[in-house]
Amino acid sequence: DTTIMLKIGSKTATINNKAVTLDVPGQNLKGRTMVPTRFVSESLGHDVGWNPSTKVVTITTSGGKTGTVNPASNVQLKDVSDNGDGRDLQVSFTQSSNEALVDHYRVMIVKAWSTFNISSAQKVTSANYSTVLATGTNPTIRMTANSRDVDGDLIKGNQTYVAYVFAVGKGNNTSALSYSSSTISLNTNTVVVAPSNVQVSDVSDYSDGRDLAVSFNKVSDESKVSSYRIFVVKATNYSSFNLAAANAVSSSNYTQVNKTGSNITQILSSGARDVDGALIKTGVGYRVFVMGVDSGSNTANNLLSAASSAITLSSVNVSNLSVSDVSDFGDGRDLKVSFNHATDETYISQYRILVVPTAYSNNFSLSEANNVSSSYYTTVSTTGSSTSQVLASSARDVRGNLIKNGTPYRVYVLTIGSGKNLGTNILSTDSTLITLAVDYNVSAVYNLDVSDVNDYDDGRDLRVSFDHATNETYISQYRILVVPTSYYSSFSLSDANNVYSSNYTAVSTTGSSTNQVLTSSSRDVRGNLIKSGINYRVYVLTVGSGNYSGSNVLSSGSPLITLNVDYKLAPISSLDVRDVNDYE
Repeated sequence: DTTIMLKIGSKTATINNKAVTLDVPGQNLKGRTMVPTRFVSESLGHDVGWNPSTKVVTITTSGGKTGTVNPASNVQLKDVSDNGDGRDLQVSFTQSSNEALVDHYRVMIVKAWSTFNISSAQKVTSANYSTVLATGTNPTIRMTANSRDVDGDLIKGNQTYVAYVFAVGKGNNTSALSYSSSTISLNTNTVVVAPSNVQVSDVSDYSDGRDLAVSFNKVSDESKVSSYRIFVVKATNYSSFNLAAANAVSSSNYTQVNKTGSNITQILSSGARDVDGALIKTGVGYRVFVMGVDSGSNTANNLLSAASSAITLSSVNVSNLSVSDVSDFGDGRDLKVSFNHATDETYISQYRILVVPTAYSNNFSLSEANNVSSSYYTTVSTTGSSTSQVLASSARDVRGNLIKNGTPYRVYVLTIGSGKNLGTNILSTDSTLITLAVDYNVSAVYNLDVSDVNDYDDGRDLRVSFDHATNETYISQYRILVVPTSYYSSFSLSDANNVYSSNYTAVSTTGSSTNQVLTSSSRDVRGNLIKSGINYRVYVLTVGSGNYSGSNVLSSGSPLITLNVDYKLAPISSLDVRDVNDYE
């Protein structure tokens, strides 16, 4: 039952189709064929001894201990591929429990309807079985394209088989035949190809994985595929991406797609990553691969597509939107909005910053954004690659209310299309939630109001009222600043700090509120006497003291006021008295 093949002059031989290495090759000496005694004898199960003093070789053919070999067990036959030949079959079994008596195993593939027993097994020629050496482990082998069944027929698709394992005993030890495996049918002789026609396209402008759509043709026989995996590979690295690399990619770095029975189009998620673990983003070149995952969990049988064409995502949407609380005015000047501009601004006219109170809308839509009044958003030009803007004191939310502390907001940016994209606006994702807070150690006054109360044509016509800061521990005074709007398009904290003392009205911290009519000598911040017919806004500067000396805070401006005099009933002017004679 042992077949030994030697080639004259070669140090490689085979034992039952198993390659082995010789110490010395077979040779032709003076017309005779000489073979290595120890190799041939031991290959036939004999014991070889050498007596160096007598130079005698002893070959003992009794073979050592005689016993009954226990058969291999748990023979399993598995369909692992779709090549339409022996490569589709994998055989595994549990070794004999007394493998010390086993010389080798013979794996035999039998047509399922055939009768097969130990007598049949002993008659199978070596070309029609596969030899497995007894190594002390439970073997798993995969047949080859040239593997045959016990009848000598090539293994093929559209055929039903079982497997047996014949354990061949050493020397005089008996051999044993296992029970058969379960029946298995090879249902196809068509080679299964990998997913094909992988196409990629840029479908949105989120600046993340949602911009990337992947379509591909499924494998020809999905019965051998459990799912698909989409791999996004940087274009600079794609040439080295192969099946081994794909099998090694972490599950967090590919997109899993269930098989559907039809060709597939998948838009990736915002959290989708490339195979290196980086989030997918605009401005980076990519190629995409798709892998069909073997239903038998054998990674060697996974099927990897060819690479897609290269794609670099571009965007007409902003990215990296963030918000922060930067001051303590209690108005829009406390809110800084930052974002990166779209990577392609060719057809963009402007951006609009939209501040949305969450109490009004947790799901702010593009339709709502398009309908916001122009006085309720902040416009940003396309100049530069990014924006970091502190809003104005007069900035309002999308409902028309002044931005203030204590109100939860989310911020959006609306990209306004122009040219061929006119009317095609894009709304960003929302910012993180922000609620503006004020450092109440030094804070601005609130509920500032002004009114025209008299007809003196001077500061006595102007009444200013406001509520004091909640905590006045570190506040020394308030300063009422009357600002002519014809001179100041905007009035800043720096402007307020530089006003001369003769050009503002000081108010003490006494009480919780102030309601004060200015004096006839009151002047605006430019030093001019206050009078009718001039457009003014009034601001109040909170002046810090102690640890907060120099940390002044300016209120938002009052409503616009223009003082008017009712000349139909007005006081006389230029009243004067003098002593002119001496008549007593």
